[in-house]
Amino acid sequence: MATLTNPQLKISLVSGSNQADIEASVGVSLTPFEQFLIANGLGLSLRCELWAADSGFNGGDDLVRVVGTRPTPVSATHTFTMRVPRSALDEDDSIFDDHDELYAKMRLRSNQPIFPLDVTVKSPEIGAEF
Repeated sequence: MATLTNPQLKISLVSGSNQADIEASVGVSLTPFEQFLIANGLGLSLRCELWAADSGFNGGDDLVRVVGTRPTPVSATHTFTMRVPRSALDEDDSIFDDHDELYAKMRLRSNQPIFPLDVTVKSPEIGAEF
């Protein structure tokens, strides 16, 4: 079965602006059988999402942004980038908790019901006050 390895998230503040650069990456390893199926029409997509981690006191984790989707990935390290306003990353904004925790979630899925591949991995969380 396909594997997703070494998920990483990096957030860099853009100097002199209210913008931040998001870079998320993950290693994709496909089996020879999956590569054969792709060569014969199987569609796979790799999706990268930015999530806000919540402790449960304020509900579950929240989707912040879809960073990108790639159809039919190959075995390689895939990197997604996006520039966003810093305010989009400010997911905890209260007098009790202003510390933001973010992570990237990568999901590899088949678009064919006959081959139900669905693999998800999360990056380590990044904590900061955006």
